[in-house]
Parts: sequence; C-alpha cells; structure tokens
Amino acid sequence: MNKEDINKYELIEKFNSGELTGTELSEFLQRIKDDPELAFEVEFSRKIDNFFIKNKDKIELREQLEQIYETTILAKKKSMFVKFNKQTIINLKKTYKIAACIILLLALGISIFFIFRPSKNERLYSEYFKVYDSGYTVRGIDMSVKDKFHIAMDAYDNNDFVNSSILLKEVCKSEPDNIEALFYKGISEMKNKSFDDAILSLNTVVEDSTTLFRESAVWYLALCYLEKNDLLNTKITLHKIIDAPNDSYKKQAAFLLKDLE
Repeated sequence: MNKEDINKYELIEKFNSGELTGTELSEFLQRIKDDPELAFEVEFSRKIDNFFIKNKDKIELREQLEQIYETTILAKKKSMFVKFNKQTIINLKKTYKIAACIILLLALGISIFFIFRPSKNERLYSEYFKVYDSGYTVRGIDMSVKDKFHIAMDAYDNNDFVNSSILLKEVCKSEPDNIEALFYKGISEMKNKSFDDAILSLNTVVEDSTTLFRESAVWYLALCYLEKNDLLNTKITLHKIIDAPNDSYKKQAAFLLKDLE
C-alpha cells in the first residue's frame, strides 16, 4: 500500500469518526462527490465499523473455534483410551481443520450478510426520509444578481448537497437569525450524513415558534435521531408531532412510531 492510499484511509477513518472539520471536511466531501469509488469506500468502512460496534461478541469467533478444536481432540483422546499413532493424529487434525474452515466460511457469509444488510433503523430512515421540496425557482435569475443564499438554494435544488451545505453554512455564519438558511442547511447535512450538524441546525429552527419551518424541522429532527439509533429522542420527538394539533406530519409520525415498536 503506497503513501497515497494510507493517507486516503486515514481521511476515511477521520471522516467517519467525525474528526474532519472546516476546510479539510469540505474538501473531502467534494472528493466524495467527484469520486464514486471513494464514496463507496467511505460507506463500506462506515458499515464495517457499525457492524463490529453492534456485534462485538462475534469478534471472538475465531478464538472460540480454536479452543473448540483443541478441547475436542483432547476429549476424543480421553474417551477412546487408545494411543493414536502419528498418522491418526494428523488425519484427525485435518478433519477438525476442515470442519473449522467450514464453520468459519459460514460465519463469514453471515457476517457479510449483516454488514451489507441495513439495520432496522437505517431501513426505516431510508423509507421515511424525503428531501424537503424548497419550491424555489432561482434558475432563471441572472447569476450576477444572485446572492449567496440563492446560489446555495440553486445547488440544493440540483441535489448538490455538498455545495449547498458549504454555502448555507457561510450564510448562517453571517446571518445567524436566518432560520430559512438554517433549515435547508439541516436537510443538506442530513444528505451528507453529518447528522450531528443537522441536529444543531434543526434544533435552532425548532426553538423559533414563529417560523413556518418549525413543523417540518421537528419531523426531520426525529429522523436524525432515528439514523443515529437514539430511539429515546426519536420517540419523544415523534410523540410531540402526534400530540400537536393539526400537524401535517402527524400520520407519518404515527406510522413510524408503530414501525419502531
């Protein structure tokens, strides 16, 4: 493995662990957008990390098999009360090694299945998450008269969530009270799998009781918690939607809550 590959995998690990920030994060997100192979490697690495976090007990499988192999031979020796010759022992070892290999192959197949099979929460997130339709018509505006927010929304409407996130972050920095920019920044961060950043943005929107985006922000906040496997906050947020009068997400929230039970 050359130095470039090592640097790439170090960046992937830092990205998936949330260590990348600022310019380094922006540049890496752009690389993911431009390089489908890198995007696949990032997602593959994330799934492997999640699998081993959720299945720590399976890591000891190899050691357990080796122990079973050794103890089985000893038990076999004691039960038979015979003295094996060298060839017999070799044949017995081969038999158990073949059996162990078969078990390992089966275990590997099961592991691969669970690695690539999304968790229940991930499947529900994919089922319920839909990108919020901005309803903007900024494409016909002359680029020379577009401000940064409109350029960001142009990227958003073109599904370029990497650039929409970067631009909206700049808008929010210069206009911290721009609730609309915060809302669309939250959705963009969700598409970029930056759920902690999305939660920060959406929580700020939810705290503003006067904004028209509050209702939608609460729904997307519940989905963020779902993707992060924070079931307590997911259910609390869904109940807030269900208990709110005339909430347009009431039916979806009820269905999702039922699916989680």
